[in-house]
Amino acid sequence: MLKKEIEKNVREILGEYATLTKDISEIEESDYLEDYGMNSAGILRLIVAIEKKYNIVFTDESFDLRYFSTIEKIVEHVSSLINEKE
Repeated sequence: MLKKEIEKNVREILGEYATLTKDISEIEESDYLEDYGMNSAGILRLIVAIEKKYNIVFTDESFDLRYFSTIEKIVEHVSSLINEKE
């Protein structure tokens, strides 16, 4: 799956499930989401939505907050989980 497609979907999920102080379209891939109000509850909602969207499971090892600090890191992590599944 193309990373651009994953990024688009991640942005849509963040826009819907995370309470951010800046519009998701204005956040750069490398911006720290915590700077815009992302918290643990938002991360949990994000994880559940991504698991449903891509039919993947975040294992204990992949449930590391550093994987959810930026859009870029989320996309990389989701991409790797999708590739492992295939």
